[in-house]
Formats: sequence, C-alpha cells, structure tokens
Amino acid sequence: MKSYLNPPALGLTMSLAAALPATSGIITFDPADGYALGTSLVVNSDWSGNGALYSITSLGGGNGAALSGFTPQGAFSKNTFTPDAAFLGDTDTLTAGKTYDFSFDLRNDSTGSLSDFGQPHRIRFGGTDGSPIISFEVFNNGRLQIGGTNAVNINNASLDLDDTVVNGVGRFITIEGTIDIDAGTFDVSVDGVAQGTFSTINTPANFGDINFIRGNTNGGNGDADPVRQIAIDNLSVAVPEPASLTLAALGGLAMLRRRR
Repeated sequence: MKSYLNPPALGLTMSLAAALPATSGIITFDPADGYALGTSLVVNSDWSGNGALYSITSLGGGNGAALSGFTPQGAFSKNTFTPDAAFLGDTDTLTAGKTYDFSFDLRNDSTGSLSDFGQPHRIRFGGTDGSPIISFEVFNNGRLQIGGTNAVNINNASLDLDDTVVNGVGRFITIEGTIDIDAGTFDVSVDGVAQGTFSTINTPANFGDINFIRGNTNGGNGDADPVRQIAIDNLSVAVPEPASLTLAALGGLAMLRRRR
C-alpha cells in the first residue's frame, strides 16, 4: 500500500526547523570574541558604562573573564550590555509571552573586606540597573543573594564564595535558570543546587540591559577596605528553542507510521 505519510512528515520537519530561532549569543570574554586582555569592558563597543569597573584578565589557556576593580567604591557605577534580538535567539526583544534561559559563571577572586554590609557587586538581567527583571548580589562577607535571598549550598546552608577557594584559587560556579515573563517568576540553580522559584522584580516591555554594577562599599558603614573581587565568564541569555515541540511532532508521526 502506498504511504502518503513520508512527504508530509518531511515537509513538517523542514517547516519546524525553519521556525526555530537563531542560536543565541554567549559572551566568553575571550580574545576570540573581541575582548582584549588587560582592558575594560567600557572599551568594547558592545558595552557602555561610567568607569573601568571590569577588566579582562587572563585565566590561563587563552581564556579571559570580567574581573572587578580592587578599590573601594564611594558610589554605584556600572557596565551595561544591551542584547539585541539576534543575541537572544529571537525575532525581537519584546518580552510578552516569553521565557528566557540565562546562565553565567561566577568566581571568587579575593576575600576583600571583612564587612558584613558592603555590597560590592550586582549582576542584573533585563530592564535597567534600577528596575531589572532579576538581580544577584555579591556581598563582602562572601554571601551570594538572589533578589535578597541567600543562595544555599548542597548542605542547605548559606553559600559562601570563600568556600569555593582551594589553595588560594577560586573555582567557577555556574548560576543558571529560566525567567517566565507572564508568570512573573524565575527559577535558578547555583553550583548545581536548585534554589527554588522567585518573583521577578519588574516586567519591561523590551528585554533591556544586562548590568554589572559595583556597589557603594565605603559609604554609610564606614567600610574603606578593598572590596571583594569576582570574575564572570560565559554569560548568556536566550529564548529557548521549541525543541520539545519538534520532538513531540516527530514522535507522533513515527507512531502513525508504526500503526500503518
């Protein structure tokens, strides 16, 4: 018996593949993607800001990363990156109805001040630095917070970035999750440990910026010690590809073939 399933199946497969968005961008902070060692992100045309807050440093093996300045900071200052639709792997930067997968690697490079109160770094996705979609904070005491909640380790204790230092050298931990714009929530894992589901801070009409912010570390609490250094690598944010839809459609067609 002649089968009419194969031609439609091929056409459906091709149309689904054509509908997939482009591969999203990732910033590795390496010379290969346009970041020269020993310079500030502000120097790179993709970034804007108000100071040499983060410089590109060698991590060995030809890799580079964003590294904070090791001086007290009397006011908040930042570097800003504004991803376009191509970077997000989508047709536009409008947020309605979308989810975004995000990830970055974070490394502790120095203990800095012993103050519990200084907040030397903020990493914010979406919106503006003052009204982001989600926010992460690194404190001088080594705590990492997710929108005001302490991140936890595998033992369900507060994650201390100093604990990731072995023989004076920090290791990268991966922070990743998914933002659901319509639900107003995001989930996140830190160093492979699920942290739970949190409420987003704001919902801008367009995705907006990614901000690296160096905080006010010597105001209010009298903290004039050098601030904690961190390194950031492999930064990405993307609209997920509808791979599950493709697989479901192809799986259904396969079952139809078997029934025939």
